[in-house]
Amino acid sequence: MPTPSPEPEIVADPQRAPGRIIGMATPLTDFRNNISQGDVVSKAVEDLGWVVKEVVLRPFAGRRHAEMIECLNGLRETCLQEDEIDAWNRYVCINTI
Repeated sequence: MPTPSPEPEIVADPQRAPGRIIGMATPLTDFRNNISQGDVVSKAVEDLGWVVKEVVLRPFAGRRHAEMIECLNGLRETCLQEDEIDAWNRYVCINTI
């Protein structure tokens, strides 16, 4: 019987919440990778909106200010191109009531 080849090492993002396809370590890269794969636009938009909110509400969020602005720009561009305007409004608009 031949020796089985070693399985590729699974690299899990420790900063990716269960059920999310966008991690908190490199959110914009994850977002762009998922968008390029096809029909996961709505899930990617939802998850990036969630990640941005989580990062901004954490202590020392100022350290990632420029990165989060870049994420929001990428999110906005994708929402406009993919007709996800309602998703943009849901994740960016702040409820002041």
